[in-house]
Amino acid sequence: MSDLYIALLILVAGTLIQSFRYIPLNMIQGWSWESFSFVQGIFCYLLLPLWGVQLALPDGWLFYELFEQASFTRILTIVVAGMIWNIGIVLIERSYTFLGIGWGKALSTAVNATAGAVLGAMVLFHYFFHTHPTWELPLSVIVGMLIAWVGFVLVGAANHRKNRENDMDQDYLRLHARRAKGLTAAVAGGVMAAGLAVGIALGDDIYLGETLPVYRTMPTLFLIGIGAFVSNSVYCLIQNIRNATFSDYSVPRVWRMNIIVCLITAVMEFAPLLALSVARGYLTPMPPLKHMAYFALIALTYMFSFLWEVLMQEWRRCSYKTVKMLGWGLLILLIGVLTPFVLVQIL
Repeated sequence: MSDLYIALLILVAGTLIQSFRYIPLNMIQGWSWESFSFVQGIFCYLLLPLWGVQLALPDGWLFYELFEQASFTRILTIVVAGMIWNIGIVLIERSYTFLGIGWGKALSTAVNATAGAVLGAMVLFHYFFHTHPTWELPLSVIVGMLIAWVGFVLVGAANHRKNRENDMDQDYLRLHARRAKGLTAAVAGGVMAAGLAVGIALGDDIYLGETLPVYRTMPTLFLIGIGAFVSNSVYCLIQNIRNATFSDYSVPRVWRMNIIVCLITAVMEFAPLLALSVARGYLTPMPPLKHMAYFALIALTYMFSFLWEVLMQEWRRCSYKTVKMLGWGLLILLIGVLTPFVLVQIL
């Protein structure tokens, strides 16, 4: 099987695992969301990426030697990119308040996927190869992203119609809808969340020569994770203060179960990042497609969220037109994701 299709299957597997992340949340006992998010961040942003670094460390080499070749400024920039990535995720969630989850989720996800692919290419090719990025993004990638945008719009419209037909949060949206704020939050959050892709591009050469290609992104993900942990911790602790929920941590009887749930959900959250690292390894001979891998990861995550909604029969009360629009949107989005990988094989 071609390395291209292996990379795609790995991305599908990673996003599929992530799509189960909400199931264990019902097992959390006596903790607010900010307490859960803080503890989960220790696993997701620090411990699991640290395990990933061990995979990238050849026998006989020490941990710090992985980062010796990169300047302190570049390492710090990657950490800051991780902080921006995490802040972007918070902004994306805020956009749902002003635009509704239908349009807010579609726009922020499309912007995130596109910004990650384009900005990642700009950083990689300008920083390392000193070339203009537009010359390095093949037409197949650009065509694929344009097709996918049509899919994002159709799925967003279908999701908006679904919420309207089911009278979901309509009173809240009428009171709080602010289109200008929503558009700003969705676009800004999408671009900032692309800090993940920018950080990965900045650390493209932070590995040892003996490191297997499939693990070469792991040291950079560790640096990004440090930044994400810092911003996530600050946000969660501020919420602990505002909501007076510091007492969550002082209840010993719930710690065992909650730690297990935090670990399980952290593994699910980390799965797509591990999949992205492995997929980029298979795409090493084709640098432009390494950035399309990020676009595909974000788009597939978006698609799986709706497939689960369909399986859970959340769309059963929607009109035929709305369900048909969703189906066409998901199909076009899938075609957009696959187009660059297929055209590269043909051309």
